[in-house]
Amino acid sequence: MELISKIIAVFLYRLNVPRNEVEQFTDQIKGGEFQMLFDSFEAYDVQETRRVSKEEGKAEGKAENLAQTGGEGR
Repeated sequence: MELISKIIAVFLYRLNVPRNEVEQFTDQIKGGEFQMLFDSFEAYDVQETRRVSKEEGKAEGKAENLAQTGGEGR
């Protein structure tokens, strides 16, 4: 259980989850409290988030290009 909690902690830190939330979550793992372990987490769809971010990046790039060229688009 200790190894699992460390792996999950690293994963959550990489997702930029606040330290106190990571500690609370990993404490539940160490304590064997699995019944409601994921109740406090929102659903997260990595592929959808990447798709949306990519679209936003393209839109920002187009807006910057228009601003730089003075609205002379192709």
